[in-house]
Amino acid sequence: MNSFLLNEYNNNFWNLDKTIREKFENLNKNKLSNELYNKEFNDLYNFILDKYENDSPEQSQKDYLFDIIIELFLGCKNQLKISAKIYNKFLEKVYEKKYYDVLLKYYKEYDFLNKEDNLIKIFVGYIKPSFLFKSDILTPIHLGRAVEKDASKDGIVSDEDIKWLHYNCIGDDDFDGNISYINRRVGFFTGTYWAWKNYERLDNPKYFGFFGYRRLLFPNCLNRLEDYDLILPIKKMIYKTIKADIIYYHDKDFYEKIINAVAQVYPQELENVTAHFNSCESYFAEMYIMKKDLFFEFCEWMNKILDYILKRYPISMCKGKKYEQPQNNNNLKQPIQNIDRRDIAFVIERLTGYYLLNLTKNKNLKYKEVNTYETQILSIRQNILDQLRQNIIKDLKND
Repeated sequence: MNSFLLNEYNNNFWNLDKTIREKFENLNKNKLSNELYNKEFNDLYNFILDKYENDSPEQSQKDYLFDIIIELFLGCKNQLKISAKIYNKFLEKVYEKKYYDVLLKYYKEYDFLNKEDNLIKIFVGYIKPSFLFKSDILTPIHLGRAVEKDASKDGIVSDEDIKWLHYNCIGDDDFDGNISYINRRVGFFTGTYWAWKNYERLDNPKYFGFFGYRRLLFPNCLNRLEDYDLILPIKKMIYKTIKADIIYYHDKDFYEKIINAVAQVYPQELENVTAHFNSCESYFAEMYIMKKDLFFEFCEWMNKILDYILKRYPISMCKGKKYEQPQNNNNLKQPIQNIDRRDIAFVIERLTGYYLLNLTKNKNLKYKEVNTYETQILSIRQNILDQLRQNIIKDLKND
């Protein structure tokens, strides 16, 4: 099938429409076994996806191929039901890429905020190549550059990926006193720390923000920016307490170590932190935009916790964790855990949620909550799934 389609594609791109639709119509008409139908459908789908991803046609052609893939999914026979692997591949590699393009376009429409005065800078943290969010406001930063060849939960970063990160992102290890070398434990905070210690290199913006490359606030967060002190994602409610969540992902000993750290560094806040951990609502993922003075206060507050934990638990807060020299990497300066060891990152994320929620209780501060792009993606995914299910139900009634 692919060789024939390839000829059609090379001879006249726009003639491909009729050929694909005819093949898909025949595929649905023919009484094929599930196995053969699955194979034929996958061949057709993979051909179109390859052209979308790798041939880089003009935008009108990309939109056309995108629409064809949507039609394939919505028109497939009940007997296939679309495997999760195929569906997720489409969403991650095609749909989200298309959505990223639009998201970046909207962010760039706010670049005027920095034309007369450096009003805002937002770091976008990367640990591996992805869609590049870069504008006058968005600044990509490569997190953990000092340990970029160490193993992590994402494996060992390839030389090609490191080249991409170096070319497109600033590094978090380019000043004396940086903490990039402990990024495998600290996570996003290595980038936050860079901004705190090198703020003048960002031209001293009035506002600073931090996102991860797979989770950003909607661009409309920048509307009437100067009317607010703080901009946050919508609070998230989890089905269990934050304390139970911490214990689930680690253990009770880990939770007690967090409480002990707070008791030692900020004893006056212990009661509030404990109450927060026994609740089910917080801000997650270390996402925020805040005025400069609030940002500096936050960094100072969190850095004292970090200093205490590093001195008390120089290797790991996690009880019984084994740290070994991973295979295929003999150039490490120090042994690391053979899986993932973001113990402090987990602490910082949970305490950041507490800190941000506490700020919202200050009546002298004005804040707003906005959606993240992830919220919209989930909605889009659900809409497509609903359409697919309706087609399946319709096919079942017709059979």
